[in-house]
This record gives sequence, C-alpha cells and structure tokens, in this order.
Amino acid sequence: MAVRDVIKVGQIVIKLKNKAENIRNSENQKSASKITKVEYKNSEMNISYSLIPYQRNQDVIKIQKNNRGAKLIVSVVDGYNDNNKLRDNKPGKNVATFVATNFPKTFLKTQIKDVRKRAEISAEIIDQEVIKIYPAYVACVGGFLFSFESKQIIIVVGSIFVYIWNGFLWKKAKEIGDYSLDLKKYPSDVSRFFGEGELKRQNPTFYKAKPDTVILPYKTPVFIGTDGTEEILSLEDLNHVTKKTGLKSAKKLIDKLTDFIQSKKNLQNDDASIFLKI
Repeated sequence: MAVRDVIKVGQIVIKLKNKAENIRNSENQKSASKITKVEYKNSEMNISYSLIPYQRNQDVIKIQKNNRGAKLIVSVVDGYNDNNKLRDNKPGKNVATFVATNFPKTFLKTQIKDVRKRAEISAEIIDQEVIKIYPAYVACVGGFLFSFESKQIIIVVGSIFVYIWNGFLWKKAKEIGDYSLDLKKYPSDVSRFFGEGELKRQNPTFYKAKPDTVILPYKTPVFIGTDGTEEILSLEDLNHVTKKTGLKSAKKLIDKLTDFIQSKKNLQNDDASIFLKI
C-alpha cells in the first residue's frame, strides 16, 4: 500500500472515532420485533427486502444511494452478542448498525485501486473500530452491495448467503467461501466476522474479518440473506418460489419468500433477513 493510501486510511480512522465513541449512547433505544418489508422501485432500480426477527432482532439492512459514484449501496448485517456476558441484545444490534453504516463509507473513501485489497483494508479498519467499541463478546457478519453504472461489487465478511441469477436459476456465488464452524468444537459458529476481540486475541490467524469479493455486471439480479435463513429457506426453496412467482417484481417475490419463511416459523431459531435486487 502506497504512503498516500496510508494517510487517507488514517484520516478515515480519525473520522470514525467520534462515531465509535457515541455508539453506546444508542443502547437505550427500543427496537421493534415485527416483520419489516421495504421496496424501492424506479427506472434504475427494483429492490426489496424483509426483516423477519426471531428473538434477538439484531439484523440490520441499510440502503444508501448516490454516494461517490455508487448508484445503490446495500448493507445486510447480522449482529450478535453473548447474552451470558452482556445484559441484553442491544450491543449486537448497535454494532450491526455501526458496520452497516460505516463499512460502505470506508470502502468508498479508501483510495486503493485493487477492489479486493480495498475491501480487505476497509474490513480491517471497521473491525478495529468495532473492537474499540466492544473489546469482547460482540460481533457481526455482513454482506455489502455496491452498484455502479457498469458493474456491481459484493463484499461479504462471514456467514452471509449470496445467490446470483444466471438467467434460469439462482446459484451460490462461487467466490464466497464457507467459514462455518461446529459449535461443539469451537467457541464461534464462524471464523470470519467483525468484532469478538477476545477470540482474535487468542487466535488472530484463524479468526479474522477477511472479506470475499464478487464483481458482476450491473444488471445481474442478486439475492442476499443472513444465516438465520439457512434452515428455513434453502437454495432449492428459493428457486421453487421464484419459478412460481417470477422475477419481474422484487417486492412480489420478497412478499412470497416472507410468507414461505413464516410458514416454517416453527423451524426458525434466529433472525432471518432477505434482500433482492433485480
């Protein structure tokens, strides 16, 4: 990384400090536990998402538009905190909100031409800030979509599901790895995440906030889901519902997928959130 890149990255860290210092002040805010569905549709975009809380209500989906050349920026972030160590679920939600807001800003401001390297540096910066806010027992994983005029970039840290439409079916993005772990053998169910400094101090080469990156044509449809969907919406289910519903309206498909997930709510054991861009 060039010296000028180091300087610019340093400036980003300074700007983030005030936000990191203030995030604890939001812990007294009340958050709704009902299903939230949102649609954005115009001549340039057709997107929709649904938040389907379980008990923790720690998922965050944030939409930003027209920032530094990006027409659309989407953050899908799944927060977590250890309830045995911390009193409630607010720290996980707060960190998810912080990452959903500030990872995209950091990525767009970091002046490194190589997209994958820029994603890695940005994830390192945000990870350090999260650990400053909560040194231990709080974490999140996230997927981030940046749509530019000629391409879209998807960056994932941890257990977020990304499916790409190939013209006929949804397929798993091959660039994104599986970093899940067996909780019977490990203290975490995934090896890549923002936060949980206690694990990174114990084994910094194994636990990290290292991202995977996908670059696609601008018009390629994309589906992103948090890992709470894993047991209630399989890839086969997604393709089945899409075949019945069609892929013309993001809202219509998200509504049908939300209904499908609710029909299996007896199997739901985590917050489930889904996003669609077509």
